[in-house]
Amino acid sequence: MIWRSVRNEMLTSSTAKAQRTQSQRRGLSSKSPPRNVSLRNLSVLCASAVKKHCVFSVLAVCLLLLAPAVSAQRQKAKPQPPRAFTFDATNSEIAVILTQEGMIKRRYPTHKVLAKSFNGKIELPKDETKLTVELEADPKQLTNVDAAMGDFERKEFHNVLRNQILEADKFPSIKFVSVSVSDVQRDGDKRSFTLTGDLTVHGTTKRVSFPVTATINDKELRASGEEKLKLTDFGLKPFEKGMGLIKVGDDLKVAFNVVAKTP
Repeated sequence: MIWRSVRNEMLTSSTAKAQRTQSQRRGLSSKSPPRNVSLRNLSVLCASAVKKHCVFSVLAVCLLLLAPAVSAQRQKAKPQPPRAFTFDATNSEIAVILTQEGMIKRRYPTHKVLAKSFNGKIELPKDETKLTVELEADPKQLTNVDAAMGDFERKEFHNVLRNQILEADKFPSIKFVSVSVSDVQRDGDKRSFTLTGDLTVHGTTKRVSFPVTATINDKELRASGEEKLKLTDFGLKPFEKGMGLIKVGDDLKVAFNVVAKTP
């Protein structure tokens, strides 16, 4: 009996121990899935981080590759300033040739008048069809240079031209402002073109065109040309005196040979 009781107790203890062991194993088994889930979440997070890093890396590489192109495009789009030339009146000549139709025309078939005082500028961009010219002359400084004319006659001529015809006190400037350049022909540093602009004389503005030939380099621009106009185009009445002894014709010619230099 005693041995049977001892054996039963041992069996009961073994059974309880086995049950506890199985219970612990089941507990461990039930807790293992969360570990697997955590590992999967970690893998997903790592993969997502890797993808984001790759995307950022690709974007960074694209920006680095595009940066020079964008910079070059901006530099290319930036317009270059035009070259500027200033008229050199000392080495230039702007002449107005008047016709004489009176009885003195045998002695003075024409009268040559020079613009002794003028200033202005020429701007020459890369696109030479956009060349611009501005020039202003002082009518009080228009000077007769006829070689055969004496001092007394020249003084009277100046008085008539400056005060009676041009009314220089009332209209103190003669202006030319270009509006277009056409028919540009290039041959090395030589150019030929038609310069069109607004010429203002005695308060009246008229659109005129001059055929021009020019030579251009980095420091200097030389241009020459001529064109026929009329005094009446600007509201000016041709001068007449002495029963037809002196009679200035309506037709005139503007001729120029100018030099302009970079500052």
